[in-house]
Amino acid sequence: LLHQHDVPVGALLDRPDGVVPQLPELRRFREQVLHRLVGRGPVGEAGAQFGPDPPRQRDVGAGHRAAGFVGSHVSLALKKRGDGVVGIDNFNHYYDPSLKKARRSMLAEHGIFVVAGDINDGKLLAKLFDVVGFTHVMHLAAQAGVRYAMENPNSYIHSNIAGLVTLLEICKLAETQPAVVWASSSSVYGLNEKSPFSESDRTDQPASLYAATKKAGEEITHTYNHIYGLSITGLRFFTVYGPWGRPDMAYFSFTKNILQGKPITVYRGKNRVDLARDFTYIDDVVKGCLGSLDTAGRSTGSGGKKTGPAPYRIFNLGNTSPVTVPTLVSILERHLKVKAKKKVVEINGKNPKLGWGGRRKKGWVGLGDGLGWVGLVLMRWRVIMTWRVGFYFCWVNIRLIRQFCLPHQHLTDFINGVGRRLTASD
Repeated sequence: LLHQHDVPVGALLDRPDGVVPQLPELRRFREQVLHRLVGRGPVGEAGAQFGPDPPRQRDVGAGHRAAGFVGSHVSLALKKRGDGVVGIDNFNHYYDPSLKKARRSMLAEHGIFVVAGDINDGKLLAKLFDVVGFTHVMHLAAQAGVRYAMENPNSYIHSNIAGLVTLLEICKLAETQPAVVWASSSSVYGLNEKSPFSESDRTDQPASLYAATKKAGEEITHTYNHIYGLSITGLRFFTVYGPWGRPDMAYFSFTKNILQGKPITVYRGKNRVDLARDFTYIDDVVKGCLGSLDTAGRSTGSGGKKTGPAPYRIFNLGNTSPVTVPTLVSILERHLKVKAKKKVVEINGKNPKLGWGGRRKKGWVGLGDGLGWVGLVLMRWRVIMTWRVGFYFCWVNIRLIRQFCLPHQHLTDFINGVGRRLTASD
C-alpha cells in the first residue's frame, strides 16, 4: 500500500482468488495501515485484540491527485496542522511524471504516503475506504489544460467526469459519508462577459472542453448532494501559481523563452486591450482549501440513503486583482534581469478579464511578491554556472525549469549539491 515500498494496494488486499480479506484480518490490516499512514490506531502482533474504532474527528483526509501541484501543498498543510492524510495519484504523463515523483518524495519526508492508483478504479477506492475511515475527501484530481483537450479529449471525460462519479459513488456508500471538497474552475464562466465574476453568474456557455467538464462536475456534485446527502463544496480556482507548479503554466514557458532569448507571444483582445488573469498564489489557495474543509458541514447519508439535507456550496477562490499579461512579463523581466523579446498578437472576440469581485483576505500574496522565488532560484543558479553559459542554457531547457518547484527551505542544499556535482563532472 505504501508507495515508499512501491507495493500496489491490490497485492496487499487481494487474495489469489480475488476475494477481499474479511474481518478480523482486514481489521488488523486496517489498524496497521492507520498507524503507518496517519499515525493513529492501535498496532499489535498477529492475534492481538483491538479496541473499538477511533472516534471520527476532522483528522483523516483523502488527497486525490495528492502528488499534483495543489494537492501536494494541501496535503503538506494538513499534515503540519496534525491531520491524517492518505493520498492517491495516477502519475500520468500530461507533464513529466518525475516532477510528481519529486513531490511525492517531499511528502514522504513529512510522513505523507501517496498510493499509486486511478480514481476510476472503484475497487481500489472501496478498499481504501474500508481500511481508513475518511471524514473528509479533498478531490483535486483532474485533467488540466485547455489546448490539450484538442489532442486528447477523452482524457478529460475519463478524469473530470467519470473519475468524479466513481469517487462520489464510493463516498455515498460509506456508512458515515465523508464531506467532499473538490476543485472546480473559474473556466466555468466561459463566454460570460460580465466582470468581475460572482458565484451567482451564469455558467452555461463554456468556451473549452475542460470548462465543460468542470461545469458538468458542478451539476453532478449537486445531484449527489440532493439525492444522497453528500456535503459538497466546490472551489472555482483562478490561475494558481507558485513553487512546485505545473511546467505547462505560462510563467514557466515565458521564463524559459526569456532566458533562451526566444520571443514570447503576448495576446491582446479587441481594440488592443490587454488580456488579464487573476493569478492566485498557492499559499492562498491552500488557506481556502483548508477553510473549506473546516467549515464543510456533515454529510447526512449512510450506505447510499439520505436522511436529511446536506450543505452544498460553490466558492470562487482567487486573488481579486487581475493582472495583465504584459504586467506578468514585466515582473518576470525584473526578477530575471533579462529583457523579453515580445511578439504581440491581436485576437478577435471578447476581452477576458478573468477575476472575481470577492473580498480579499488580509495577507494574500500579490503576483510581484509571489514570483520572487523565480528570481531567487535563477540568481543562485547563475552564481554556479556563469563559467559555462552554453551548458547553462542546455540545463535550463532540460532541467532547470523543473527545479523551480523547490520550496525556499530546500534551495541552499539543492543548489550547493548540484553545484558540487557539476563542478566534479566538468
